[in-house]
Amino acid sequence: MNSSQSLLELCFRRKNLLSYHEADVTPQMRTTLATGLFGLTQRAIHSKMSITLIDLNESRYDFYKSVHKHCLAYPGVKTHERDNWNQLYPLIHPDDRQFYYEGDILGYEYLMGVVPEMRKLFQMIYTIRLKHKDGSYCVYLHRIYPWLSDEWDVPWILISETQQLAMCKVDEFQPYRTISLISEETHEVFKRFDAKNPNELTEKQLEILHLRCKETKVRDVANKLFKNDQTLRNYCLDIYKRLSVTTREDAKQVATLLRIV
Repeated sequence: MNSSQSLLELCFRRKNLLSYHEADVTPQMRTTLATGLFGLTQRAIHSKMSITLIDLNESRYDFYKSVHKHCLAYPGVKTHERDNWNQLYPLIHPDDRQFYYEGDILGYEYLMGVVPEMRKLFQMIYTIRLKHKDGSYCVYLHRIYPWLSDEWDVPWILISETQQLAMCKVDEFQPYRTISLISEETHEVFKRFDAKNPNELTEKQLEILHLRCKETKVRDVANKLFKNDQTLRNYCLDIYKRLSVTTREDAKQVATLLRIV
């Protein structure tokens, strides 16, 4: 099977999943949506990120507040059409498209497989490359979580927060994804799902990353793990490569945004 056939199959699976989705949307929910938009706008402006609303009933993205729209090679979305996600895929780097499709499917299956009262804790966070108007690509981080659900906790509107990660390497980029149940107040992770990352950090690498984020000196971490300095440096270089960064500070920032430290 070639890559184009694989992408078509993934696209069909996603459409099939969403075709059966139906939250029971009440007038009160629509009022909550209308009144909550101002707060979303303010959050986007002050956090220098974009806010996208994902309507699962209509299989539709609504770009409500996008601080990145001016630089992306964005064709525009006709919000009256069903399944206009397809208009967004040309923005995604060709090498990242399968990862993106798989994330759509994984995220939805995990979200709907969670005990209904726990769905409000669901978050999927991932990095991909998006195309700019000048033809270049840049790395963006997306955080998706439920915002409005019906009385049976069937999600209606998801929020996708997007921010540019200028510190990430584009040419040697490796996409990364985490899917978890997380308390937004305490950032406590109740459950991590298998995000099926091709470049998943191992338990040992995560331990080193945690320590490296706390300690400024390689020797201090090496001593705690009973390893020599060069061995630890090699571990760190591999971790940085998987996160598409080159420094401890950037690794700490990206890992924090991905909620893995």
